[in-house]
Amino acid sequence: MVDHYRKLLQPNGVSVVEKLEDCIGDDDIFTIDDIIIGIGQLKNNKALGTCHINAEVLKGLVCNDFAMLIVFLFNCIVRCGMPSSFNILTITSLHKKGSIDDPNNFRGLSVMHVFAKLFATCLNNLVT
Repeated sequence: MVDHYRKLLQPNGVSVVEKLEDCIGDDDIFTIDDIIIGIGQLKNNKALGTCHINAEVLKGLVCNDFAMLIVFLFNCIVRCGMPSSFNILTITSLHKKGSIDDPNNFRGLSVMHVFAKLFATCLNNLVT
């Protein structure tokens, strides 16, 4: 079974990673280092995003191959536009104090897609 999937991922002896390396050009905005730094800047112990993945999962997957995949995806986003799933936020109201009948006594908590957070973090790093 393992050999079957290896053949699927390496047609003609060329790995998916090697193909991605060919797709990443000199004019791309994001680099592997940008992604690795951005993943490191994501805060731990935060709520799951709309994709049900948290920062700890991304941090556990950090390696050059994974970062290269994200570089490819983010550079595609720059060229083609933001995926609609990045625009979806889940908002939860948390009661602060006082009467629960008064909406001013609640604070909104927004949770977004973890890749949207990473994209924003990396973009912010580029402009600051």
